[in-house]
Amino acid sequence: MTITIPATRLTGDLITAALYNEIIIAIEHILTMQVDGGNLAAAVGNKALGWDMGDLKVSACLGDIDNRWLICNGRTIGNGSSGATARANADMERLYVYLWENVGISQLVIQNSSGVNTARGASAVADFSANKRLPLFNLKGRTVAGIDPDNVALSFAWSKLLGGTGGFERHRLLVGEMPIHTHNPSAGTTFLQGIAAGGGASLAAGTTVTNSATTASAGSDGEHNNVQPTMALNYLIYTGL
Repeated sequence: MTITIPATRLTGDLITAALYNEIIIAIEHILTMQVDGGNLAAAVGNKALGWDMGDLKVSACLGDIDNRWLICNGRTIGNGSSGATARANADMERLYVYLWENVGISQLVIQNSSGVNTARGASAVADFSANKRLPLFNLKGRTVAGIDPDNVALSFAWSKLLGGTGGFERHRLLVGEMPIHTHNPSAGTTFLQGIAAGGGASLAAGTTVTNSATTASAGSDGEHNNVQPTMALNYLIYTGL
């Protein structure tokens, strides 16, 4: 397709209807071109909004958006022979390399072409060429928190790492987590006082006699809900296409 671009104009030139129409037609041609199997209009639109490869967005979409946005649910990316479950195509190399180099081995465990966890190779490019799969972030059922390498708000080891995960849906309190408290004896408990000792001699006044007693029981020893008020939507990652 040949696209005619309007000639360069000088400051002060009059914008005529004819020139305006030429510009509009040229833009329409550009935005309808197909490049590398993807729609240039969509790619131009994403860049115009400031999206960069690896960016995440929250969406009500139930599936991937073309090849540009993939749902972060632990599926994998790789080359055309990798058998990757999210996208197996050569155009995933840039995102693959970015995640491989910036996210730790423990956070994104690489797989061979059969989907079995394996060791990372010498480099991201080497693994991509070796048909290995790399998982996307798995954000199913998770909220997102900012990385905190200086323990400003969080003190967990996982909070210092890109892609680190932690927290629990439910939690059972440990003894050390319970508030300081006392227990009352069970109803009907009898304490011994003033009893005779040995040969019948009475205990002296003020003598303390200890006796075991069962305290009242309460609670079910169950786990408590640890989930904040939440709405379930999908997180998608921008592939840069």
